[in-house]
Parts: sequence; C-alpha cells; structure tokens
Amino acid sequence: MRQRDEALTSNDLSICDEILKDVAQRHLINDQNDRTHLAAIVIEIYRQGVRDPEQLSLLADASCEAMLEMRRLDPSGTPAAL
Repeated sequence: MRQRDEALTSNDLSICDEILKDVAQRHLINDQNDRTHLAAIVIEIYRQGVRDPEQLSLLADASCEAMLEMRRLDPSGTPAAL
C-alpha cells in the first residue's frame, strides 16, 4: 500500500489541523470554502510524504500566497481557487 493510500491517524490530523489554523490565520483566510480548500491542500501535501510541520507549513503558505496573488491580478473579481 502506498503511503498516500493509508488512513490518516488522529495524530496526523492534529498536525494538519495545526498547520491549517496557522496558515489561515497568517493569511486572514476566514471564508469557509477557502479554509476547506486549504485543508485539502494541507492533507494532500501531508499524504505525499511531507511530514515535517515546518516544511508542510511552508508549502501550504506558498499555496495561499499564490491564490492571493491570483485574486489581486484578476480584475473581474472571480475568486481564484486555493
């Protein structure tokens, strides 16, 4: 079984939740859809084998920054997905 196919433990989810809260707070992400999308990104990165919280946070942070930049560049007001 591949690592990404294994079920996440409560410890795994706690790590991902802490990263999600930290990144969402740092980028002022309050919209529930954006938080859900960010949670999916954090879990996907974690499932791909990035288990170090600092590295996981950096990658999730980069995803948020890219999303926010795309929103600033899109004058139509259409929200860019995380």
